Amino acid sequence: HSSAASDVYKRQSPSIRNASIAGGMVTLTWESESIGTYTIGQKTSLGDADWTPVKTGIAGGMSTTTDSVPASGDAQEFFQISGE
Repeated sequence: HSSAASDVYKRQSPSIRNASIAGGMVTLTWESESIGTYTIGQKTSLGDADWTPVKTGIAGGMSTTTDSVPASGDAQEFFQISGE
């Protein structure tokens, strides 16, 4: 038996196609769909259990989306894009 919530279409985490840093901002470009919104998650260690959302409600583009978030200043950062 499945609930209605489990039948909702969920996008997989899209692939990040490009990442750059300039002027204290990290700019990410990822594969996207125009039918939803996305969240950028960040962590400073892959051992951390959870991703910290640093920007939400990013509208998806037709094939790719580009957006920027402030760099944390830590020696290393990891990013994840997820569909909302």
